[in-house]
Amino acid sequence: MRVITEWIRTVLVFYFLMLIVLHLISGEQYKKFVRFFFGIVFVLLLMQPVMRVLGKEDKLMEHVISESFWQDMNATGIDAKLWENKKNEAYKRQYEQVLAERFLEEGKKEGFFISQVRVCLNEDYSMERLVIVEELSGDGEAFCDYLIRVYGIEKGRVIVQ
Repeated sequence: MRVITEWIRTVLVFYFLMLIVLHLISGEQYKKFVRFFFGIVFVLLLMQPVMRVLGKEDKLMEHVISESFWQDMNATGIDAKLWENKKNEAYKRQYEQVLAERFLEEGKKEGFFISQVRVCLNEDYSMERLVIVEELSGDGEAFCDYLIRVYGIEKGRVIVQ
């Protein structure tokens, strides 16, 4: 009787743990993999009394623990890559903002009436697009020519609005 109550307690604890983990996972793409993995482990827990009678329980649990470890290692690698991409994206956004502020400040120093400059960079931090919003008609084009001459930016990448 003690073995049965212990088994039921283990199944219930695992089930509640599974519910908590599924609730905490934010990405829907991860939920289906975690749900699949937990489903397999849950079935194995349900089969545990049969395996115990057959004497195969220890080998099965060793295999499950090993697979769980390697799956966790792979998931950690994926999370690390995702974090690195988000961090790089944040750096790129900050760099775009700093460049836009610098170009706007330089344009005002040179006497151009520019109200806003927006910079968009490629993944390799090269200039994808530079948008100049002018206050006075014609100053945007003159500032565009200035940036092309001084910084060597390609003419097709500078847009005047």
